[in-house]
Amino acid sequence: MTKPCGESADHLDSALLCLGRKPEVLGFALVIFLGVKKAVDLAHSAGRRRSGKVDASIILADAVISSKKTRENVVQELLEALPKPLKLPKLFLKEKHQIHLSREAKLGHLSLLLTCGELTAWENANELISKWAESLVDHSEIASEPVPAKTKPSVAQKKSGDLKRQLKKLEDRNEKLQTQLGRAKQEITRLQEEVGTAHRRHQHAKENLDEAKSQAREEHQRAVDFKRKLSKSSSPAKREATLRAELEAVSKQLSLTSQKFEMIEIEREDLRAYLQDHDRFNTFVEEEVPSFRNRPLTAEEVELGELISKAKSATPRILVVGGGEPQFRHLDKFKEYAEVLGFSGSWRMAEYESWHKEMTQLSKDMESNFDALVILHWNRTTFTRKAREICNIKGQKPCITCHYEGFVSLRQTLGTCIRQVLRRN
Repeated sequence: MTKPCGESADHLDSALLCLGRKPEVLGFALVIFLGVKKAVDLAHSAGRRRSGKVDASIILADAVISSKKTRENVVQELLEALPKPLKLPKLFLKEKHQIHLSREAKLGHLSLLLTCGELTAWENANELISKWAESLVDHSEIASEPVPAKTKPSVAQKKSGDLKRQLKKLEDRNEKLQTQLGRAKQEITRLQEEVGTAHRRHQHAKENLDEAKSQAREEHQRAVDFKRKLSKSSSPAKREATLRAELEAVSKQLSLTSQKFEMIEIEREDLRAYLQDHDRFNTFVEEEVPSFRNRPLTAEEVELGELISKAKSATPRILVVGGGEPQFRHLDKFKEYAEVLGFSGSWRMAEYESWHKEMTQLSKDMESNFDALVILHWNRTTFTRKAREICNIKGQKPCITCHYEGFVSLRQTLGTCIRQVLRRN
């Protein structure tokens, strides 16, 4: 037999020496890769065995470790017998997935580890051979071998059984430790939450303490000031006059604070209504309003148009204020609707930030330019209240609020408003 050469042979030679640290593992590996018959033949050709070695696999493993010539012969046989190296994904090598691997897949992965030339890979192969011992045995080959006479279990078999029992104990212990680790992690999480809660309470208490100290300093300073003023007062009359002056100043300050608070409350309510309208309008599907020139009006609108045309007074003039960007896109349809129905209308968007600047112009419009006002639900509450006051002052003119949820709602509100104007005239 020729001497094996090449990088794979060198790597395999070193791998056998690494596996030889545990002769029973090396012997088992040689049997599963070479087969029982070939392993027995190599054991016989290895020469005189050492005393005490009765198992062929152990005899061969001992010869591989101690004899370079035998090791070279075994390497040559392995190069021919090893299956094609197979690289398994890391997911398949996890404990819960290994049971699904076939014997051929396991042998291919072990072939890859033994010929890769890395010490960590050989050590990993050593562990996997021990772990996969039962699944790596070729039962068909064992069945084809003649059944030997009953003999006492070999030392290797005893060691293999001891190794399996130790592995079973280690697996059980590992499972218990994993369970304890999981409980410990849960306890750590609970304690961390309690620490966080305690830290927040401590921080809150510290803030309250700082605030109390600040108030105490202020009260102490006020007491010092009152004491100083009291010492400077020469009579009860002067002290009373001083107290009256302070009471008047405090009353003015209280009045100003109340007015500011009322203004802030109004602003807050306006902002809340504005945000609610904004959220609601953003959820509306963009409405396509058909042309009123090529489409007949409803029966109520036809009747209203006849009332407008028969009215002796001037054409009703309606002002619409408000609406967001999605609603103001219907301005052209509003003008077309006013023309078809027979009234005069104007629509302008609301001024939310500087609404007070619009009040003077609105007062002039309601006095001479329009007969009624429609306020869309996109205005500040303060603007709506002031606009109603202006309509009342300018002759109790109709002022209607429309919750705009589509152009149909505006049409209905305009119809109501026009009828009120016609009844007034």
